[in-house]
Amino acid sequence: GVQAAGLICGAGPLSNQVLIDIAGGMEGHADNVSAAVLGGVTVATPAGEGFIAEILTSSVPWLPVLFIPGAVAFTHTARAVLPLAIPMQDAIANISRSALLALALREQREDLLCEAMRDRLHQPYREQLFPHLAPVIEAALCAGALGGCLSGAGPTVLAFARLPEAEQVGGAMADAAHAHGVPGEFALVRMAERGCHVETRPSPPAPLPQGEGR
Repeated sequence: GVQAAGLICGAGPLSNQVLIDIAGGMEGHADNVSAAVLGGVTVATPAGEGFIAEILTSSVPWLPVLFIPGAVAFTHTARAVLPLAIPMQDAIANISRSALLALALREQREDLLCEAMRDRLHQPYREQLFPHLAPVIEAALCAGALGGCLSGAGPTVLAFARLPEAEQVGGAMADAAHAHGVPGEFALVRMAERGCHVETRPSPPAPLPQGEGR
């Protein structure tokens, strides 16, 4: 939307940094914006008046498997259940796992994914809103997933799986959710290796005035 607005206003294609700064300021979360602008797996952080965003890796060899509940959840509700303060040990655990996850994704280390995707900052608190979370992750792992977590603020649950096991993992996730009274469906998706870009097409020829032929 920001890129289209720039083109319509005659500003031309905006740079990725300008897009991230503008859209990140509007949306409030540069991690969401950076993935849309840059594609692949990105890391982002506020910095001064703007944001720093970089591509960690353009692709991974595993398939993202999603369980998508039928009910809509609101981000502000999911944020409201988070505590204002957390134990130091939980902060340390997540910081170390964030670094481990970055390494696992960049180096394609599937043996590190399960531990790297464990969380102690938000998932334990959001389980009261999403009772399907823990059972769905457990079902995914038992079916062959390499790791699982809540996707953003929820309610969707994400798992990574090798291609041969992906369908099986998705089915297990859906079955576990349904067993806990949460309707929904699973989806196998692919990571976009290319982010926001502009494609131009030639305008169709103007119609001839009525009554004129070629």
